[in-house]
Amino acid sequence: MKKSLLKLFLFLIFFAALIAFQNEAVMPTVFKVIESDLFLDGSDDLGDTIPIENAMTNYANQHCNKYLVEEFGDEFNFTLPEKAINIWNLGSYDYVVNGELTIHPEDGPSFTKKYVCRIQHDGDHPNDFDEWSLYDISGLDDL
Repeated sequence: MKKSLLKLFLFLIFFAALIAFQNEAVMPTVFKVIESDLFLDGSDDLGDTIPIENAMTNYANQHCNKYLVEEFGDEFNFTLPEKAINIWNLGSYDYVVNGELTIHPEDGPSFTKKYVCRIQHDGDHPNDFDEWSLYDISGLDDL
């Protein structure tokens, strides 16, 4: 009986010490890191939770279209609409463009293919193609 009481007493002491250590040492350090600028990117572009349309999203769509022409323009004929289906601003000038293109094969009827393009602006002039970075274009893998 004495041995089990001693084990319970030691468990409670170590548990209390663990809680005290967490409250006095770990959590203040965590709060200092949270309050610091470590996780801030410094961008004034906060993003949106819904699809939007503005000058930057229009540039994102234009540059995704330009990437598509560069990537697939020699392989087959296609047309791109001026407007995307949806464009989301993820913040920090990072955009997701959901669009579609109409493919015109030489040996069959035209068909429409949807794609998603993730692109980011990294400069001061959104109309400059070289200031945009393409992360990925998906949905066109089977072409």
